[in-house]
Amino acid sequence: MSGPAPSTTRPDVTDPAQGTLPFAPVLGQSLGAAMPASMALTIPFTLTAVAGRGAWLCVVIAGALVWLVNRALFQFSSRVASAGSLSSYVALGLGPVGGLIAAVSLVIGYGMLASWCIVRSAITATELLDPSRAPGSVGVRELLVALVFTAACGAALALSTRVSLLVTLAAASTALLAVLALVVTSVARAGVPAAMTLTLEGAEPAGIARGVVLAVACLVGFSAATSLSAEAARPHASVPRATSVALAVVVATLFVSALFGPAPVDGVGSMLQWFPPGANHDASVAIVRAVRLLSYVGCVLAVWAALARLTLSLARDGALPARLGATHARRGTPTAAVGAATAMVLGPSAVAFLVAPDERTVVTVLGESSTAALLIAFTLTCLAATPFLQRRGALRRRTAVLHAAGATAMLAVLLAMTVQPWGGEGHTTMATTLACAAGGAVWAASLDRRRPWALTRLGSHDDRDALTADEVTDR
Repeated sequence: MSGPAPSTTRPDVTDPAQGTLPFAPVLGQSLGAAMPASMALTIPFTLTAVAGRGAWLCVVIAGALVWLVNRALFQFSSRVASAGSLSSYVALGLGPVGGLIAAVSLVIGYGMLASWCIVRSAITATELLDPSRAPGSVGVRELLVALVFTAACGAALALSTRVSLLVTLAAASTALLAVLALVVTSVARAGVPAAMTLTLEGAEPAGIARGVVLAVACLVGFSAATSLSAEAARPHASVPRATSVALAVVVATLFVSALFGPAPVDGVGSMLQWFPPGANHDASVAIVRAVRLLSYVGCVLAVWAALARLTLSLARDGALPARLGATHARRGTPTAAVGAATAMVLGPSAVAFLVAPDERTVVTVLGESSTAALLIAFTLTCLAATPFLQRRGALRRRTAVLHAAGATAMLAVLLAMTVQPWGGEGHTTMATTLACAAGGAVWAASLDRRRPWALTRLGSHDDRDALTADEVTDR
């Protein structure tokens, strides 16, 4: 059960809308899941508060660390196409147990990220409808808005994958352009800030380290497009390009925001600092909320689509009930998987609205658990890339070093999240890590006892039209 899964080719399985998606919706999924606009609005305050003038360096270091993960993803996405994304990649390199641990990590990571966005979108929409809403409060009203929002997103994904992901791309792009406009107007009003000199004056190593952890947490959504490899028209080219472009856009946006964005005053930052002092307060608040709401809409659609495809892939591999692998006869959308994923998308947010005492607690727990789970999946992917390439005779020493560095970096960030006060509440990260490891191990043991054949199918994929080893090495 612990050995590597065979490299099974599955060209006879018709995945939803197989081979029809152009590059735009594929890019939309990664860009939407990464939420560059929402992150850029807050990064000047969160990073500057902990790293001072070293905020820009935190973004650079975080971008370099996550780039190592992207290199490992490239080794898989340029050779195999599977809706299972990272779980299939890990199964091909480390075997079925590793693949199922990665699957649990993705379910928790994507589910909590979607729930985080639903909570944020419900609160933001309520604030737009009722500006007098008490700050920080959550309750039944926000839950009702979340239900309506979730139903709309689920219906869009069930009706059309292409349209929903194009909406994701449009929402993310519009929000991003709005943030860039705020940056330009901020510079035009206040001039080039002193931080533009790229100085590290006053920055401390501990603050830089904490800032790197926060910056990495802002980048974890970039890999979502790997779940569309079975549906993309040119998966072995468009998927690697989508993850790379999304990562570059997010890092560049955060870098510009860290340099040119407003700095906290006496350690306190406000979104209104993006606007001139004499600007209309209500209009400024509405603009910020609209930009954030667009980002949340795009993220929910992107992450829910990835979670649905993971569910579909696991069902067709035999790890989940086969009925979850059904697609709509006419539209080709994975309606059963979209419906099943609703529990992970809406469940945590609904519980949080009814149980958590305030907004801060809700977003902290959901955000940290999502980040920790996705970091586990990234670590396993980096570890799996080396044996995967070695069995294909395509391993190079430099590539193996990069993969080891990527796994070490992600593990270091994960460990840093458990240390107070770097990552907030350390017990959330530890509980998430234990849940991922135990969940995957128990799942593998159950399949070994009841469906041993399913373990040999994990990692099934279509490698037609894959790049050759020489082509991949040249890149």
